[in-house]
Amino acid sequence: MNRISKGIYPTMITPFTDDGKIDYNAVEELLEWYIKEGVDGVFAVCQSSEMFWLEDDEKLKLLKFIVDRAGGRISVVSSGHTDSDIRHTTEYMKKCYETGTEALVLISCLLAGGDADEYEFKKNTEYVMSELPNAQLGMYECPYPYKYVLPDSLVSWLADTERFGFIKDTCCDINTIKRRIEIINGTPTMLFNANTATLLQSLRCGCDGYSGIMANFHPSLYKWLYENRNDSRADEIGHILTASALIENVSYPMCAKHYLKRHINIGCKCRKPGQELSSANLMDIASAAYIADVIAERIISK
Repeated sequence: MNRISKGIYPTMITPFTDDGKIDYNAVEELLEWYIKEGVDGVFAVCQSSEMFWLEDDEKLKLLKFIVDRAGGRISVVSSGHTDSDIRHTTEYMKKCYETGTEALVLISCLLAGGDADEYEFKKNTEYVMSELPNAQLGMYECPYPYKYVLPDSLVSWLADTERFGFIKDTCCDINTIKRRIEIINGTPTMLFNANTATLLQSLRCGCDGYSGIMANFHPSLYKWLYENRNDSRADEIGHILTASALIENVSYPMCAKHYLKRHINIGCKCRKPGQELSSANLMDIASAAYIADVIAERIISK
């Protein structure tokens, strides 16, 4: 199996038309914008993509579209794992594999079951590995429907299988991240941090990249931080990105779609319930954009 690239992987959102269908023109615009901004890959059909509110046929069509349009210019990894039924999940993942995606990303909590059981996690993971012997896999500590942060024993076990190209880390704890970097050292498994606040320190400790929400807002700045982690300006950029990242708590992914209007032709329609932006929220988004896009660029250009 070829390892995917290290670096920056936006958690790709899904644009919808006003009548709730996937807007493929906007999907293509978004993909081209990511590429122009210098990302190394995209995490497609993930939680940010509203995968829990997409049907299997929609997920597969969307993934195939993204893989084809990317055309090998960047890496495409994908999930769509929304079901605790491991046999249904595996059959779906087989179809994903046929699209040409470079890695199939499994959701930790759906493998572990409602009781977060390590035995259940291993049993289900082994079943997927046996049914997809040639596929590169990834593991994501998705916070929905509940967050299952992997214990060190399972991080070690996943790395030792030599089947997992990466773990998408959402623990948000730098000490845990440091232990994980030590655990996977010397194995084919990489660690991608999803948390901005701990990102710079984790990169300096050997983390392999960033795959998080805020790469939908400022991918080029995250790319700069990844490539310049030891630069004298990096700490200041890290603080700015962390402050800007507070916006991810305001009706995401709608807030990202609204922000992206300044770059591409995209609507704010979402399938995820409860998405609404107040006038104050819109001002928050504008301020977050200014902090990162203007102030950070001034610092980098010094």
